Amino acid sequence: MAAQGGSELTERRISLLVHGEAGTGKSRLAGSAPGPRLILDAEGGAAEFLPGHKVNWDPAGPLPEATTDTSVIVTVRDWGTIEQVYRVLLSGQHYFETVIWDSVTEIQEKCKKAIEAANGGSMTQNLWGSLYDKMADKIKEFRDLRLAPCPKPVHTVFVAISVNKDGRWKADVQGSLVRKLPGWVDVVGYLKVMGNPQGGLSRILAIQPLGDYDAKDRTSDPSLTERFGNAVLDPNMAQICAVLRGEM
Repeated sequence: MAAQGGSELTERRISLLVHGEAGTGKSRLAGSAPGPRLILDAEGGAAEFLPGHKVNWDPAGPLPEATTDTSVIVTVRDWGTIEQVYRVLLSGQHYFETVIWDSVTEIQEKCKKAIEAANGGSMTQNLWGSLYDKMADKIKEFRDLRLAPCPKPVHTVFVAISVNKDGRWKADVQGSLVRKLPGWVDVVGYLKVMGNPQGGLSRILAIQPLGDYDAKDRTSDPSLTERFGNAVLDPNMAQICAVLRGEM
């Protein structure tokens, strides 16, 4: 669907939260986003199994050579790595089209450990508030890298394990972040696997909250729901971004 102001749409970037149970293919879906893509891998090597060209990067050093098929992987061992990467992205001195948190669940744990280390090793009520504040600020900062006046806008994909809370599948993050996070992004997709008539498996990314899961689509002109309906069958992140940029 074409939209007025198409020249502006070519610059459109989105923020997206993908959650689902273990083994549904969240990392693979995120890894299909437009490249070169930066993967902040806090899951202990999940990015190693993605297709395509992969290269590791220490954000303290220069960027490696990359093509549009390259996944540049940063191993997130501590919260300081997240801060370091953000400074590079904010400067605009990079070539990335997409930045991926894999996963926000584990990155929150890195943040928690940094707070504990700075405060004697235990979490008080006030420190839980500090955890929320630090995570909320950093998620919004990465999300806003899609917007001008950022010198090099990017898509941002947040990956999370799902957890069933009060009978509903939500991103597995701690505290009030579980309630607030979906409101901060453009799209929330719940990824699930189902059998198909051919005897194989299909992946489905629900983008409307029509079941017992968090999902939403606030995009428009064009919107994902207009193009795909309430769910995307066998989703591909590059295709999703192309739709939102008026290219499909």
